[in-house]
Amino acid sequence: MNENKSKKGLASKIGAIVILVIAAFAFIYVPGMSGNAANSGLEVYGKYDGEKITNENGSYFMGALQQAYAEAEANGQEITNDNFYQLLSNAFNQTVINMAFTADVKETGFIPSETAITERMLQYINAQTDNPAEFVANMTNNDKNNLYDAAKEELVYSRYVEDYFGSQSGLYGIKATTAEADFVKTMNVYQRSFDMVAFSTDNYPESELVAFGKENADLFVKHNLSAITGDDEASLKSILEQINKNEITFEDAIANLSTKRTTDENGLFTNNYKYQLKVILTSEADLDAVLNLKAGELSNVVKTSSGYAIFRSEGENTVADFSDEGMLDTVNTYMSTYEAGLVEDYFINLAQDFAADAITLGFDAAATKYDVESTKIGPFPINFGDSAMFSYLPTEAALASAKSSIEFFETAFGLEQNEISSPMVFGNYVVVLKYLGEENGEPVDDFTYMYYTSMIDQYEIQNSVLNSDKVENNVLDVYFKQLLANMPTNE
Repeated sequence: MNENKSKKGLASKIGAIVILVIAAFAFIYVPGMSGNAANSGLEVYGKYDGEKITNENGSYFMGALQQAYAEAEANGQEITNDNFYQLLSNAFNQTVINMAFTADVKETGFIPSETAITERMLQYINAQTDNPAEFVANMTNNDKNNLYDAAKEELVYSRYVEDYFGSQSGLYGIKATTAEADFVKTMNVYQRSFDMVAFSTDNYPESELVAFGKENADLFVKHNLSAITGDDEASLKSILEQINKNEITFEDAIANLSTKRTTDENGLFTNNYKYQLKVILTSEADLDAVLNLKAGELSNVVKTSSGYAIFRSEGENTVADFSDEGMLDTVNTYMSTYEAGLVEDYFINLAQDFAADAITLGFDAAATKYDVESTKIGPFPINFGDSAMFSYLPTEAALASAKSSIEFFETAFGLEQNEISSPMVFGNYVVVLKYLGEENGEPVDDFTYMYYTSMIDQYEIQNSVLNSDKVENNVLDVYFKQLLANMPTNE
């Protein structure tokens, strides 16, 4: 198996995952913690189903946070403002998961037996010491009560975890058929390799920009305008009336009364190409009136996309020079924003011509003719979504969005040997493939299958819980509140 087929870190695929097997037991004897959360007084970090999640001493949230601190210190990690939020967020998520699972189990009426609680307490004690009798003798009554409560809560929580995800003994858990498991494990075996070319829509030819610009020259006329801008129509009408009565000048109104939105400090309108004015002026009649102002003439108060304005023509407009590089950049910006379909069609047609020539000239020769690089990709399997369980999909930028494209997999794995595909559009690229051949990859082994299916299940249920309407997350607000409270002052 080559490096392309090595196992991938799941965290890079599905983000940070709350480890669901962590329950109240992990937090019984965690060392005390200093820092913002411990010293900030009682804070409400959010709610689950109306129940507050606070930093109250002995709460599950504080236990989770203390555990995170202890692990960070054990790993030599310094707790800073930058990573403290992540600790808070993870502790909050872990608390919500615990509350959700526990609530669901309690709704069923499940109550752990005294025998099970005692057995779990003994498991914990035996894991802490080689001398259980001495350990118990040194425990206060409060310690024993805490241990009892934690054991009971963990048995409730773990009932949910084991029912859904199974136990270490292999009992419980949602089961999959052997046929399903075998099918998934073989999904990595059938893999294909391809030649690929990718035409980037960012490389729209200068000649095409010039041609479009000349055909639509009026869009790129720069109109020499000043404006008084504001949020209130009535206020601007009053300003216009004062200007017309010579009570104030246009310049004074700009200096003292204009919001200067979309103008510079002197009131000169900055988005003054016609295509920009078409977006800003929402009425076609207002647009025509502003564009046809004579030098020094004022417009009425007109509605804009961000409020209201009074325009004044400052004289002659500037006609576009399409031999100027800056102007071609402007045309390119316009086409990328408003004529992306036209640009895309150009490259689809170019890719179709390439595919036709590739059949007669050969793929590499056609790539040379069209001045585009031919790249070998693969082998890779049908791996929709680029699942961490299977081999990597190609990492070329042109295929960044292909991993979630049904068209990509249907096309790529529907080609006959040496067949050339029709053009496919992925983001800013138009791609053509040639199917080279197949290769057998390694089937997914039992451990990898169990590991990834379990973690994916955990990720999905975590997302379901954390995105529930029952969750109110105020962690970021509390974090900034604490951050500001601890900032030094200039006194």
